[in-house]
Amino acid sequence: SYIDKSAKTDLKVGDQILEVDGKKVNKQEIMDILEKIGLDHKKDAMPNTLSGGEKQKAALCCLVVLDSRMIVLDEAFANIDTRSARQIMGYLRNMADQGKTVLAIDHRPETWKGIADRTIHFGAETEVWCEPPVKRLPFSENAIVLKNVTICRDHPLLECASAQFQKGCITAILGESGSGKTTLFQTILKQHPYTGSIEIEGKDLSKIKEKTLFSQIGVVFQNPGNQFITQNVLEEVNSSLRL
Repeated sequence: SYIDKSAKTDLKVGDQILEVDGKKVNKQEIMDILEKIGLDHKKDAMPNTLSGGEKQKAALCCLVVLDSRMIVLDEAFANIDTRSARQIMGYLRNMADQGKTVLAIDHRPETWKGIADRTIHFGAETEVWCEPPVKRLPFSENAIVLKNVTICRDHPLLECASAQFQKGCITAILGESGSGKTTLFQTILKQHPYTGSIEIEGKDLSKIKEKTLFSQIGVVFQNPGNQFITQNVLEEVNSSLRL
C-alpha cells in the first residue's frame, strides 16, 4: 500500500480502535511500531518524499501491524543503502526470533551473511542447492513445505523440487536474474501455476483462498512505493488494517 500523500495517513487511525482478526490495535500501538522501526519522525510525511530505505520501513510497518506470520521480500534492499538495509534486517531478525518466517530473494550473497539462518542457491538449468542452517532453530514447525514441485515459464525453472521452510527462520534465496527466484514467490502466493504439492502451515495451497493467504503472508517488493495506496504513513497502515 502507498500512493502519494503523507506518512501519517498510511498508519493513521486517529482516535479509533481497529480490530484485525480479533486483535484490537490502537493508535499508540501503531506509533510504538513506527518508533521501533525508526519511522516515527516521518509519520506525517508524504510517501513520495520518503527515501528508498524509509519506504521499505513503511511497508514493513504495515506487515507488523497486520501481524503477518510470514514475510516475503522480493529484492527489497536493491535500491537502498547498506546502513538502512542492515537496520531493517535487524528488525527482521527480531521478528524471526519471535517465530515469524522470513523468505528473502536476492542476487547478492553478502547481503544476508550473518543474518540468514540458511541459504538456497538457484543455479543454471534448474540446479538448486542448500546450505545447512547456521544454528539450531528454536521452532520445529514448518511454515511452508514444497513436495516434488515443478515450475515452468518458457522452460523449467524448478523440477521435482522439495524444501521445508521452518517457522522462525530467515531463508535467503539467492541466484542470478532469471533463475526462478521471483517465480517461486509468485507460485507460493498463488500467482503462478505449478505441479506437485505446496503446503502453507499444513494446509494445501490449492485449497487456501487468496484472502486467507494474504492475511498470513506479507510481501515487500523492490519498489515499495508501488504498494502504497494512501496519502501518508499513518493512513497507509490504517488502510492495511481495513483490507
